[in-house]
Amino acid sequence: MSRTHSNAVAIAVAIMGVLSCSDKNAVAPDIASGVGGIDAVISSVSVSVASSSIAVGDSTRATATLRDRRGRVATNGTVAWSSSNSAVATVSSSGLVRGVSAGTASIIATRGSLSGSALVAVTQPVVSTAPVASVSVALASNSLIVGGSTQATATTRDASNNALTGRAVTWSSGSAAIATVSGSGLVTAVAPGTTNIIASSEGVSGSASLTVSAAPPPGSIVSNEPSGMSVLTERPFNALNEDGWTNTGSSNYKIAADATAPKSPSNVGQIKFPAGFGSGNAPAVLEKVWSGTQKTLYVSFWVKFSSNWIGNDAGVNKIFHFWIGGSNRLVLNARGVGTGKLLTEVELQGITAGGNYDAGTTALFTANLGPSGELVRNQWLHWEAVFVGNSSGTANGSVDWWVNGTKVGHYGGLQFVPGAGYWEEMEWSPTYGGAGGVVPADQYQWIDHIYVSGKAN
Repeated sequence: MSRTHSNAVAIAVAIMGVLSCSDKNAVAPDIASGVGGIDAVISSVSVSVASSSIAVGDSTRATATLRDRRGRVATNGTVAWSSSNSAVATVSSSGLVRGVSAGTASIIATRGSLSGSALVAVTQPVVSTAPVASVSVALASNSLIVGGSTQATATTRDASNNALTGRAVTWSSGSAAIATVSGSGLVTAVAPGTTNIIASSEGVSGSASLTVSAAPPPGSIVSNEPSGMSVLTERPFNALNEDGWTNTGSSNYKIAADATAPKSPSNVGQIKFPAGFGSGNAPAVLEKVWSGTQKTLYVSFWVKFSSNWIGNDAGVNKIFHFWIGGSNRLVLNARGVGTGKLLTEVELQGITAGGNYDAGTTALFTANLGPSGELVRNQWLHWEAVFVGNSSGTANGSVDWWVNGTKVGHYGGLQFVPGAGYWEEMEWSPTYGGAGGVVPADQYQWIDHIYVSGKAN
């Protein structure tokens, strides 16, 4: 099942800008490029909102649809979002609309010189005057290591168990020596032990238990690998090809020495993005194929971007690609433009359901459990992830990921393929965007020690 990536294909892509998603022998296209990988064919932008009327404090999701000159939908979720009246409604960079005050506002998606909009009406919510009878507390993570953080949320209910909105909540910790909590419910671990995170409203309180563990000694490795897993590949980059991996033989890929490599110094894998390298391609591609039925996949690696890294104009700085059902479905990306922050992100493309773009067939999932998941340039970051494929005909797949031992992202309700979803291969194919300018100066991406395991359930 090993494949050779043809230089002729890469040249054809650079000249023609056309790449078939079904061609597993070619570098995978970026989901932030247009139909067939050509941004220039996009000729219209339209916007829809899940709900055109929301109450103050509530939110809804805006979705942009881009079409080419023939009216075909372009597989492109990358647009700039704005609101015509942010005093009425705001919109995040991912299209999440939140009501601020009563009124109407247009939610606008912009792509270059093109834009589209949808109107959202914001209404004052009907506020119940019933007193608070109970308070429940949920933590994004009930266990932390010292220095870690998680988000706490509180739900207030009346005597009939109806959820109440607009009630003031104050936060406290059972032991501030173990964990502190901010006024917005952000919990920070201070010292090992167990304590309660408490929310109070109108004289009624509720709590959730938090366990804090000691931070690991410097240089030690924390693993979030599920139980019952079997090793699929492990490579410390002691050779250009090892453990059944293959590569394109590109001169941009080499084994480099880095004494700071946290797992298996000093050898690391290095891919160079030479000055003038264009968007929409990877300088080199390495791949590993395994046999069997791996529904659950655990991935661990250390990654570092050079200090002069300039993020692609589309914010797409890919690292690894994962194949399921015969296609490239999942990508680990460092989301960031120019010299701005790089944030860990899981992208999905061509899935059946569960995404947040293109009627659920694509997704740009960013950290949603409190910590930002930032990848700091010229610093090693330990990225762990667990991907669970879906059962046949069911949207029960999921993605979870950790940054330096802290869980930062979880998304469920995913259906990667119509049938049962089993992971079959991975690629280190660091595609540089799909739109925008060229690399301004030589810049690098390094990987230290890839470890992947799986199991059938």
